[in-house]
Amino acid sequence: MGEDSFIEIFEKGYKSSIESNNIEYIERILQLDEIHKLINHREYNNIKRIPDWLNIHDENIFLSISQRLICIAIPLIEIRKKYKLNYRISLYLNSVMPVIQEAGDIANVFDEKDEIIVNTIFSAKLIQSFAINEINIYINPPIPQLCKENNPVRTDYKIKDKSKIELSTFSRVIPEKQIHSIIRGLTYLDKSYNLNIYGFQKEENDYEIYLKKLIIENNLTSRIKCLPILKTNTEKFIAFNNT
Repeated sequence: MGEDSFIEIFEKGYKSSIESNNIEYIERILQLDEIHKLINHREYNNIKRIPDWLNIHDENIFLSISQRLICIAIPLIEIRKKYKLNYRISLYLNSVMPVIQEAGDIANVFDEKDEIIVNTIFSAKLIQSFAINEINIYINPPIPQLCKENNPVRTDYKIKDKSKIELSTFSRVIPEKQIHSIIRGLTYLDKSYNLNIYGFQKEENDYEIYLKKLIIENNLTSRIKCLPILKTNTEKFIAFNNT
């Protein structure tokens, strides 16, 4: 996905956060066949041993799973029970709504030593509403400066009073984010509306190249900026306040 993609920046920031608390952080990149075997572990009864990296008997060790690997959370719980392992699981969810059903299912089988980390109080309450038992949910806002008591601060921007309106997207630049639809939508708005697309990589992918062509085709080069990823909370804070 590129070293400057959003998920990589998150991983680096998460690593720094862990290590700043004097806790050792070890990154493990799973291959597709490893993920396949974890998800389908019940069909691999003939395999007499689990992967070496998963043979953990220390409750002080957390397996931290990002949202993109939510599918292996329940298999890891089942494997832990089957092989009498002692690791703990920490699941980070940066966008709860798309995976709320899976998050609820996971919460209902989580052990009391496991945890879920979310961005807002709303997300925490939403997951808890799907869970039968009380679970460990912690709130870690991505940009603390834009939050008050772990909730995003809502503002009345009074758009009608502005002669120049800056819109922005903050995400990975991938087709699933429908940024091309936003670009086309800008053609229906008057020229006071401008768009900043944050998240372009050093080596542009096919979708980023397509978006730039789309901007030219719709004569929007003076109104749309394709900008690199925001790497620090300070950069995010400034960009957000300028939007």
